[in-house]
Amino acid sequence: MGNKMMESLDAEGRNATTTINAFELFFGAHKSTKKTKNVREVFKLLDRLDVFDFTLEASEVAGEITAILENEGKMQDFRDIMIASIVKCHGMTLVTRNADHFRYLACAFKASSDRTIHASLRIVW
Repeated sequence: MGNKMMESLDAEGRNATTTINAFELFFGAHKSTKKTKNVREVFKLLDRLDVFDFTLEASEVAGEITAILENEGKMQDFRDIMIASIVKCHGMTLVTRNADHFRYLACAFKASSDRTIHASLRIVW
């Protein structure tokens, strides 16, 4: 994903993240040698974004997708599945620089039995 995509999203004012991403940011900040400064920076970043929660609905979606991936032998990190499920439940587009982390998820969403989940997950690399 290039800087032009990020600039376009910034211009639209549609930047958001998930509580799972927030966890990952805080984890990294607390592991760093400049913990206090980096935790403060994470809060500043998150303050500018809409932060979507991992809800009961997203939990159900993540459970189904995890079962599909496991049955296909394509298991992914739980955090990535949770992030994609949150995005899907809110009808958003997942924008990532980590294409490998999400490569099997779009297919798993299409294989889902639930019509509301069945619509493809939109992922921008």
